[in-house]
Amino acid sequence: MAKNSILPIRPAVADDAAGIQAIMAYYILETNCNWRYKVMDQNETRQWLAQHMVRDVHKVWVATDQEKIVAYGCLSDFRAPEAYQVCAEDSVYVLPDYKGLGIGNRLLEQLIKQAAEHGLKTLVAAINADNTSSVRFHERHGFVKSGLLRRVGFKYGQCLDLLLMTLDLQNSQPQAERDDA
Repeated sequence: MAKNSILPIRPAVADDAAGIQAIMAYYILETNCNWRYKVMDQNETRQWLAQHMVRDVHKVWVATDQEKIVAYGCLSDFRAPEAYQVCAEDSVYVLPDYKGLGIGNRLLEQLIKQAAEHGLKTLVAAINADNTSSVRFHERHGFVKSGLLRRVGFKYGQCLDLLLMTLDLQNSQPQAERDDA
């Protein structure tokens, strides 16, 4: 794939579960970006995808290179009680060989647009505090640091801090306007 190619982004369908699972597996098994220990099996991944497909606000988006799923992004409930229905948590994962091509930016921009269209007020990013690339990525999209929860996770023999970042959808500028400033 050429470095300057723009890969298509589209809503995920049930048949994308295996490709999404492969991306999840990399981030679960090889990094501290995802705090799960165990990779969901194909049935669990299909159920996860089906649950997201039920609500348009939680639609999963995928980027493809030919037929291969190389990235995905989605919104999920931040917390379960109804009072949290005005916000969602974003997730964006890109396979390592496809980083630096703008795929993550395009996915997050799509998620921000989706959230605004569904009347959400705030997006939340819950990030391993040591993941400086994800922190910078979210800052470029207008997210601000909103809280640090120390030693709330444990993976690969170390305690992890969780950084919460938020994007106020009612008072944020579109990406193009921030780029012009």
